[in-house]
Amino acid sequence: MALLLDLLPGLAARQVLVLPPEDGWTSDGLVRALARYRPDSISITVAQARTLLGTPITHDAVQALGRARVLLADTIPVPLTVRRTFLLCSARVDVGYVLPECGDAVLVRERRVRGR
Repeated sequence: MALLLDLLPGLAARQVLVLPPEDGWTSDGLVRALARYRPDSISITVAQARTLLGTPITHDAVQALGRARVLLADTIPVPLTVRRTFLLCSARVDVGYVLPECGDAVLVRERRVRGR
């Protein structure tokens, strides 16, 4: 699955779709994408979130993640440990459940926004 990064907030939004290598995402690839593009928001699956959490992260990627809004969206429930970790290291976390039988998504907003 590709990584969707929103680079500019609001109406002037520009999105970058970062395609994974043929053998899938590596932790280094996700970290490099964060550090390079410094997105305003990032949409990732549970598998991508676990991959990202399982790697040493660069200073630039930490800064980028710290100011980004993260949407954890998948067809499976997002584990509480993954939610909590991203709540601690990003500006905002939303959880989306994609209903595979109809293609609709249900957004469940997390209660904590850092800085408020």
